[in-house]
Amino acid sequence: MYDLNTIKFRVSPRALSGTLHVNNKGACDWGHQGFIAYGCQNLVVIVDPNTMQVVQTLDKHKGYVQNVKWARENFHHDTTNPYTLRLACSDYNGKIYIWEVMKSILRSEFSENSKPIEDMEWLGEQDASQDLLLVLHPPAHLILWNAESGTKLWKKTYGETLYKFVIDPFNSCNIAFKGENCIIFVDNFSIGKAPSSSGRKFFVSNTQGNAKESDKNEKKQPRSSSLTSRLSHILVGDGNAKRDEEEPQDTMECLQLAYHKSLRNHLLLIYPKEILILDLDINQTVGIIQAERTNSNFGLVMPLRLRDAMFCLHENASVTLRQRRLTDVTENDREMGVYGTPACMSV
Repeated sequence: MYDLNTIKFRVSPRALSGTLHVNNKGACDWGHQGFIAYGCQNLVVIVDPNTMQVVQTLDKHKGYVQNVKWARENFHHDTTNPYTLRLACSDYNGKIYIWEVMKSILRSEFSENSKPIEDMEWLGEQDASQDLLLVLHPPAHLILWNAESGTKLWKKTYGETLYKFVIDPFNSCNIAFKGENCIIFVDNFSIGKAPSSSGRKFFVSNTQGNAKESDKNEKKQPRSSSLTSRLSHILVGDGNAKRDEEEPQDTMECLQLAYHKSLRNHLLLIYPKEILILDLDINQTVGIIQAERTNSNFGLVMPLRLRDAMFCLHENASVTLRQRRLTDVTENDREMGVYGTPACMSV
């Protein structure tokens, strides 16, 4: 871990940050070493959250910065292989830059024919190389790059339009993509070659009609029974059969996909008003977290690794912590548990 008080940066003297652009939305990452990087116009700003001071500004981008990702330095270091603060950034022009942040040095620069970047992620949970960067280009091109040399290792094109992807923290072979009206799961990802299959499509059934029916029966049934009844209608199906039975919910309204970091095979779908918890072993929604009427919509969710809880960032800049608690009614509900009102809130 870095001692933030002893690190010395070579700061660009004439680069001053200002107001953000709409294209900078989502360009923010909190690194494991403690620094926050975010895009501001065509600049990348590095902030020390302990002192709220700007410690570095990177200014080589010629377009609006749209993605920033810290590299995890989770391998052995010595005097020959020292720690470095590496940051991957992409801009509106489709350029990807790899920065050595402390020295403000651009280590590499590459692009896929200037195609824009939807999402990207470092592959740090393997020992083959610490320089691998997985990038998603629209409409459906997944490319694995060697970020140090800018070399393209392989490319996979899918048949569906893809917007975001997340990697399973318990099994790096599993990746979930957010499609136009579905979720695509790939279970044969490998750094050695492109995935051979196009993955499996899953559809989340629409909850609007079921919510009204559940409200009518809520007075007659206990709350736990009402919740269990509603969950039984929100199934995740594979193939066209499920789409014929129930109208699928539009995943374009989904703000974020996130794997649960403390429970295996659980995926979170974050919508403005609710969060769905999917159990991928039984292909069913096992939990719903609804935003309170007095609180703002969800904007971003960060699941915790060491506790069955999650931080939720809301549109009004408030942060809530929600922790799973066991219900005290039936055995089925006791095993499932619910995420109730926020355990704490900060503004």
